[in-house]
Amino acid sequence: GRTARGVGNRVFGDGSSARAGRVRTGFGKRIHWTTGPNRGAGAARNTGLGMGTGDFIQCFDADDLMHPTKIARCVDRMRDMAAPSLVYTLQKVVSLAPDDVPARQWNRRTGFEDPIAFMLQGDLPTPAPLHRRSTLLELGGFDERWSCAQDREFHLRLALAGVKFQLIPEVLFTIRRRSGS
Repeated sequence: GRTARGVGNRVFGDGSSARAGRVRTGFGKRIHWTTGPNRGAGAARNTGLGMGTGDFIQCFDADDLMHPTKIARCVDRMRDMAAPSLVYTLQKVVSLAPDDVPARQWNRRTGFEDPIAFMLQGDLPTPAPLHRRSTLLELGGFDERWSCAQDREFHLRLALAGVKFQLIPEVLFTIRRRSGS
């Protein structure tokens, strides 16, 4: 896929494995890396936000897969929108546990015009939106006190702050569920 301008190449770790470090070295100086003790997803995302230099931020978890055009498609749409705004896409959910029931698909293709009502009706998965870095910084990033659902709390806080949500109705990432995830 093509590279989206304005999106910095930054990777950060939160208690990451040695394998992640080996993968990182293959990218040379294109990847900026930090690691430390596992302080949770909110702290890891805030560290990445602080390291980022681009206009846009894409959060992503290690077990998810980004489709090759996700960033470019979202950046193209975001450039046409006034701030504060975010663009989100649909996802495919797959289960990697052999005895697991098929993964629940929970895309909401239409949502609500009102982002607050949209968030009260369900979740917006962490990798779904592309964010404006300036908006994330203005709102103070993720609340590190939350051990789970920090993305839900954060997206609801964005909605309450007047951020506009816009859907690109395409499946542009895959969430992989494992036993215990």
